[in-house]
Amino acid sequence: MGKLSLTENLFMLLCDKKNRVWRPSKGSYERQKYLWDDFWDRMGPPAPDFTHKVIVDYGCGWGYESAFMLQGGASYIFCLDVSSHFLDSARSLHRSLGYDDENVAYIINNDIDTLPDKIGRNKVDLIF
Repeated sequence: MGKLSLTENLFMLLCDKKNRVWRPSKGSYERQKYLWDDFWDRMGPPAPDFTHKVIVDYGCGWGYESAFMLQGGASYIFCLDVSSHFLDSARSLHRSLGYDDENVAYIINNDIDTLPDKIGRNKVDLIF
């Protein structure tokens, strides 16, 4: 395994050491939901309608934004990140909320030029 980035090192400090999967602390989800709602309030309500949309979450990180889009009715989300650790954490969060591989694809990607190759010929409604 190569040298870890600063972000991945910080991630390791916050994750379950045995499984290398981030375990949210109590209140983390609620805090992120508050920040999500606050973001859309500041952008000028309402938040976009995600119902039946296919979305690319480019740089999904912990997976909160994609979780909120799924809860908002998104039909499918491509979660892309450069870190397999973040993708594992996003998958863990989504599964804890009842979403599975039928709703989400987790893809390692570090080059936007290869995005079409990663998601195939699928119609995408929004890149976030």
